[in-house]
Amino acid sequence: MRAGVGWSGMIVGAALGAACVSGKSPNGGETAIPAGSVEAKARLNASPRHGEWAMIATGAGDSLRSWVVYPERRDKAPVVVVIHEIFGLTPWVRAVADQLAADGFIAIAPDLMTAKNLPGTPEDGPPSAEATAAIRTLDPAVVQRQLDAVAAYGLHCQRRRRSME
Repeated sequence: MRAGVGWSGMIVGAALGAACVSGKSPNGGETAIPAGSVEAKARLNASPRHGEWAMIATGAGDSLRSWVVYPERRDKAPVVVVIHEIFGLTPWVRAVADQLAADGFIAIAPDLMTAKNLPGTPEDGPPSAEATAAIRTLDPAVVQRQLDAVAAYGLHCQRRRRSME
């Protein structure tokens, strides 16, 4: 494994694997299915969890807009990086992050196409056609560097949250 490769995959894999294998979330409750694409925005608007937009520095002059959702728990929470599919950071992906937070994780969903300046709003996501065209132009090495930075940000959130207790 190259240096730096696999951070995000290990965080995602370990957290999701633990929840899926046991059927239990880290906060002890049953895991639930995220909202479908039709009800995702309504579910996000009704969520009791704290979700916020963050700009995460990922390198020289580079940053990613990311949706960060915190669980309702006082102890140390594991971190999950939620990677969007070809349609970009849509309300459905944000709802998946919200569900992971409901299951006890700090969930971070970076918008890997932030620098593409696609039409649309952060709340609604980009138009599908533009997103699917833009995602094909992403450089895998840049994406890996960005995901490494997002994972490091997540660990920082975890430490900062713990120090506030």
